[in-house]
Amino acid sequence: LLCATVKDPSTLRGDALHALEFFLFSLAVTYTVLRLRFEVIDSLETTRYHLEHDSLTDTFSRSTLEQHLDRYVGRHLFIAMGDIDHFTLIDDFYGPETGNQVLVAFATFLKDVFGEENTYRVGGDEFLCMGTDTHVKTGTNDIRLCQTRFSSSRFDKIHTPVSCSFGYVTGTPQSTQELQNMI
Repeated sequence: LLCATVKDPSTLRGDALHALEFFLFSLAVTYTVLRLRFEVIDSLETTRYHLEHDSLTDTFSRSTLEQHLDRYVGRHLFIAMGDIDHFTLIDDFYGPETGNQVLVAFATFLKDVFGEENTYRVGGDEFLCMGTDTHVKTGTNDIRLCQTRFSSSRFDKIHTPVSCSFGYVTGTPQSTQELQNMI
């Protein structure tokens, strides 16, 4: 003989309510944990971005260049180092706000021509651009394009043309040390 215990219907309703409450509580906790996890991930990504990029020009920083060197080893490269002519005089005479405008404009032209992923701020007004593939063939034209665009830029307080200078090298480094020597 099988015996089954039948519960009072009011007890079953109470059990169902407790199960529903537990489920809703679990759902709320899961939502909170996931929301906090995504906030932490977003915060970490933001922190990483700020560590890798120059805050003024939004280019990669010099320390990021050191981390990226491996990606360029063994590839045929066009490496250009550019700076703004007489930048210290511009910054001193017209003020840091104008100096910053000039830096941002220069960085923007470099990123447009060489790509954001290949442009690094390595000093006050010094930028390094690493070009592969098509830039190896068009590198000197790319430099001239940056110089032309930059010299035609106008800034609020500066009534004389601004200009920039570049040096460049091409090659296929076989190690990070060889690449550092090229730079």
